[in-house]
Amino acid sequence: MKDEMTDSRTFYFRVCVERLTGNDPFDWQEQLFQKAVNSNLPDACDVPTGLGKTSVMAIWLIALGCLLKERAGQLPLRLVYVVDRRVIVDQATDEAERVLDKLTQAISDTSSPLHSLAQTLREASMKGNESLIALSTLRGQKADNREWCLDPSRPAIIIGTVDMIGSRLLFSGYGKVGINHRSLQAGLLGQDTLMVIDEAHLSPVFVATLHDIKRVIYQTPLIRPFHVMSLSATLSGQGDTLRIDEQKECQNERARLRLHAKKQIDWLAFNQTTKTKEGKKASRKEINEAFAECLVKHAIQYEETAQAEPAKSIVIFVKTVDLVNLIYDKLCDEIEKLGTKGEAEESTDKKEKKKLRDAIEARILKMTGEMRGAERNNLVESPKFKVFLPRSELDRKTHRPTHYLIATSCAEVGVNLDADHGVCDLSTLDSMIQRIGRINRFGITESTITVVIDEQGLNAFASHLQKNEEHQRRLVTLSAGKDELQDHLAKGQLDRAAKKELQKQISAMNKDRQALEKKGPKYELENIEREDARVYFTWQALKSKADVNGKVNASPLALRGLLAGSTKALLDIPVRPPFDEARVDDWAMTSLKQKEYPRPLVQFWLRGVIDDERAQTIFVWRVDLDHFVLSSLSEEKINEELRQAEELATAIPIQPQERATIATYRAERLLKELAKTFRDKPIVIIDPGGEEKGYSGEQLNEDKNLFSKLAFSQVVLPCSVGGLDEDGNPLERLKDAKPVTDVVGDAWTRYLIVRHSPDKFSIEQLGQKDDGKPFYPTWQAALKGMIDKGVCVNTRDLRKAFANEDAPISYIAYFLNRTFTDHFLRENVDDVASLGLQMRTVDEHDADVERYVRDLAARIGLSDELIELLAAAGFRHDLGKTREWWQKAIGNFTDTPYAKSSVNSFDHGFNQGYRHEFGSLIDSHTEESLEGHPHRDLILHLIAAHHGYARPHFPERSFDRNQPKPINQQIAHDVMLRFNRLQQQYGWWQLAYLEAVLKAADALASRDFSRGEL
Repeated sequence: MKDEMTDSRTFYFRVCVERLTGNDPFDWQEQLFQKAVNSNLPDACDVPTGLGKTSVMAIWLIALGCLLKERAGQLPLRLVYVVDRRVIVDQATDEAERVLDKLTQAISDTSSPLHSLAQTLREASMKGNESLIALSTLRGQKADNREWCLDPSRPAIIIGTVDMIGSRLLFSGYGKVGINHRSLQAGLLGQDTLMVIDEAHLSPVFVATLHDIKRVIYQTPLIRPFHVMSLSATLSGQGDTLRIDEQKECQNERARLRLHAKKQIDWLAFNQTTKTKEGKKASRKEINEAFAECLVKHAIQYEETAQAEPAKSIVIFVKTVDLVNLIYDKLCDEIEKLGTKGEAEESTDKKEKKKLRDAIEARILKMTGEMRGAERNNLVESPKFKVFLPRSELDRKTHRPTHYLIATSCAEVGVNLDADHGVCDLSTLDSMIQRIGRINRFGITESTITVVIDEQGLNAFASHLQKNEEHQRRLVTLSAGKDELQDHLAKGQLDRAAKKELQKQISAMNKDRQALEKKGPKYELENIEREDARVYFTWQALKSKADVNGKVNASPLALRGLLAGSTKALLDIPVRPPFDEARVDDWAMTSLKQKEYPRPLVQFWLRGVIDDERAQTIFVWRVDLDHFVLSSLSEEKINEELRQAEELATAIPIQPQERATIATYRAERLLKELAKTFRDKPIVIIDPGGEEKGYSGEQLNEDKNLFSKLAFSQVVLPCSVGGLDEDGNPLERLKDAKPVTDVVGDAWTRYLIVRHSPDKFSIEQLGQKDDGKPFYPTWQAALKGMIDKGVCVNTRDLRKAFANEDAPISYIAYFLNRTFTDHFLRENVDDVASLGLQMRTVDEHDADVERYVRDLAARIGLSDELIELLAAAGFRHDLGKTREWWQKAIGNFTDTPYAKSSVNSFDHGFNQGYRHEFGSLIDSHTEESLEGHPHRDLILHLIAAHHGYARPHFPERSFDRNQPKPINQQIAHDVMLRFNRLQQQYGWWQLAYLEAVLKAADALASRDFSRGEL
């Protein structure tokens, strides 16, 4: 019976894979599927480049469909795919989108073999009429769209980086994630999740942290499964690892071509002293110049043969952004010289020269990890990038100009490059294997990877290593000789004269050893800059695979297993602080801001303790800051303006497409230049703990401690200061600077409210002049005039800005489009999730949420006991909205208490900081029906925490004005003790997950009511 089920599942899997990918599955993919449906997922998959690691998403979906249909086993409903390279997660994203498109099409095609799978996935979700899979990525319209947060019963694929995923899993949420989302996202990522780390060798610290999290999660009863699985072509660790069976794989023709792809390594040496005066040691700048000239001289050969041979795509890998820029300039210059060869300089028209230069730049692409998200998102549509995507053999023979891609390590992984040839510097062994994997990826041509080596530097290191070893041998010999004499002396069978002689010899040996230690090795080649140790051992490892002619077969199978015996060729794993329960306690208290309760920053558990060169900073450009001019203002006024800049810079959470992630040492250099030029502009720095601070350009230009401020922080700049080139790369020369485009996205609209006089206000969309705009008597009236534009999320800031009724002032109002998911999960003090909707009473909405949470929890597969207590919390969660002042704040002056209102702004003048969930807690606290309930603690906590507070506290402003202060204080004190008890009982992520289920039911009920779908 079991064999029949296995055969049936295997047949089903093969059919589904063929329809989803267009190819028969590889052997390792079938192995992984069988493990998945048997709830026996491996800890790691050791799969060579080119064998489709991203197909893990399709494999998981098919296995999930099998188990959902059979109502057997437990496979997580969410797959989180982590790739630690920001420039391109497109390979994974495109794979997920293709799978989703084919499944969506199959819903209406009952004859499709995928119809059954698609129907099963649809029935799994509470909202089956929507997308079969909630897909959230780092790019485009699906960029962290939070769809995966809204319906935990819907299968979801979330694709992101270590920082994006790791910070959210550890209750921190980089990018100004609010208190509600911090716990919500941690809960959803820490339960019912398969965490897949692609190219896991790039993220050893994060992988270790994930396994620690898994261990902690399993210390208390699971609510839903959580599993961690690493993927890599360069795995060298231990654990339950799925490895390919080479013989079986090679029975598949596609796999055979890829595993035996014809590509070889050639070595090309350059002279590091070419640019140096005789007898002087070369500087790093001079070495880079010499290297770049040698590399470009070789790369240009492909240009010269392009007319006689088919088109070529040449990928150039180097270790630093500085080298990318240097090689780009030199390559453009050399190709331009070829284009004007034989022509006199004066005979070449300037327009013709510009036309030639533009044509050259149109086929040379720079790709670095510092590229801004918006430009990165458009990269896949770029003609010069498409040349490097997988192509047919026929397409490779089509004549076109040679194209070049110059990239850092960001293009080594997570991108489906398939270049004809490669040129690169020598890097660490894992990096080299990844680079080689981006060339002739599918084995349909013959390729050469030319590695430009600093032979002088390598020989200098070899000499250094030899001298060190000789020195150590001499020290060991002296120590051994001394120990032997001391043993002889200790036997005590010597006369006085012999003992004295031995003591004299021992003393001499001690002196010799001390002198040798002090003197150290005698090095040679001291005028040569030594190559890095790991690069040297990479060279040795690759050379060990050379044939008699010195050529290195670089096919995936030929290089397989090379890492295991070459640990000296790999980067050291950064030091990671211990992962203990006290740290998780700190992070899980998400209702406390970092400045209220300082706690360790999670970055050390994501990336470890790293050196300055590996620290990173995110730059963001916003038009919101452009209207500030700080010159000629008093210090008091400057500080006031900077506080406003802080409010404006953080009103909208930073979006993935806005981010340009820059090495901090380069970010410091760029920011100094911008600050020097724009001294009167505000610049806001958001530190890793999420706290914002505004500075003038002048202040930052004079700041001696700027690097430490920038490390792992986010910087919000006015668009007018510039700093990016047209491709989204940080500028090297600011004289070329132009204003940067604001790319916030469609979810938000910004309106500038201007007070012309005490009773005359105007409102217009930021950046768009409207000469025919109407005037309003108050700023509140101006907001109401925008009722169809969404919900205003910063009325508290507007009230404060316009408090002085005499001074002319302008301020930006932020409207969130009510059709976006974020509207229904919004957590700030403005209670915007209750606004901009049809009217719904408190009793009606509480009943809606009770019904929704029952359905949602049942579909997920939670126990009857958990379903009932979630329903009890849902039925009471909004009782606190019945307070008179809260009703007035949402514009309701009737006797009927409403939970949802049609107004688009919240009046804090009435509410004064009160939290309706604290009122709900007070009303439920004394309810007789809950007095003897075995899960009363959990029900009360879920009510209190459904907007992110009560983890662990409520601020005093939240208190119920109908109750005496001592009663409020006692209940608030009980909230903290209850939170601590429940975390110990259920576990950090399990408790956050139960909160997330109720929050999702609340959001879904609100959204469906607004759409008329209840």
